[in-house]
Amino acid sequence: MTEKKKININESDMTLGDLELFEDITGKSFGESLKKVRDIDPETGLQKIDPDPKAKGAGMWTYEMSMKGLAALIYISLKREDPNVTIDAVKDMKLSEFDMVSDVENPTEATDEQD
Repeated sequence: MTEKKKININESDMTLGDLELFEDITGKSFGESLKKVRDIDPETGLQKIDPDPKAKGAGMWTYEMSMKGLAALIYISLKREDPNVTIDAVKDMKLSEFDMVSDVENPTEATDEQD
């Protein structure tokens, strides 16, 4: 079994050029590409409650992104390591070939407008 490629996606390290490339690939801004959805407890079917006492019982949210958006993020990340990588090569990757570490699950306040 081959070792999985570790892909680090750090939103705060993205340049304006990276975000422009993301828009070129997806046709959407980064904020538009994130969909805020309720974080549902599979056992109860109810929205999870944020355990942080500062949240004062607020519901928890998660963010989803399309596969096109995910491919764009992976491409941008891999392009930093290998300028010869192509978006088509990324699209040909199998999910079993990589592990992704990301800070995108906690996006900036600018994407919180979807309440």
